Order: sequence, then structure tokens, then C-alpha cells
Amino acid sequence: MMIGFLRETLGTFLLTLLVLVAYSTAMVCLWGFMLDYLSPSWDPPSWVEITLYFVWVVFHMLWAETITYKREKSMNRDDAEPEDGE
Repeated sequence: MMIGFLRETLGTFLLTLLVLVAYSTAMVCLWGFMLDYLSPSWDPPSWVEITLYFVWVVFHMLWAETITYKREKSMNRDDAEPEDGE
């Protein structure tokens, strides 16, 4: 019982940390993109740069969502299994 609680707590903490790192990384990339775009030189970034930034953001969001989905699916499967001795 205690091991399950610790595993769930640690898993939730690590998942939260992963999501925060993913979103903050994406936001830093977007911030860098905006600073480059709004620089006084007015050299617009190429479409390749823009595409790479958006792919980076979408990848991190999907990665975090996939891990969340797998965790929820795993937790639901654990709930459906009957306990030993019942």
C-alpha cells in the first residue's frame, strides 16, 4: 500500500516536472524567436526557422500529452484489476 502511494506520488511529481520543462523550453524558444523577429534590424526569419520553432513547440506539447495519457491509461488499468484475496 505504501509503495503504491510513493510510486504514484513520485510519478506525479516527475510528470509535473516533465511538463514544466517541456512548456518552459517551448516558451524560451518562442521568446527567442520573438526577440529575433522584433530586433531593430528587421530581418524577418526564414520560413524554415519559423517552421522549426513551431515543430519544436508542438513536439513538446504532444510528448507531454502522450506521457500523461499513458499514465492515466495505466492507472485506469490498475483500478480495473481485482486485488489478490478478494
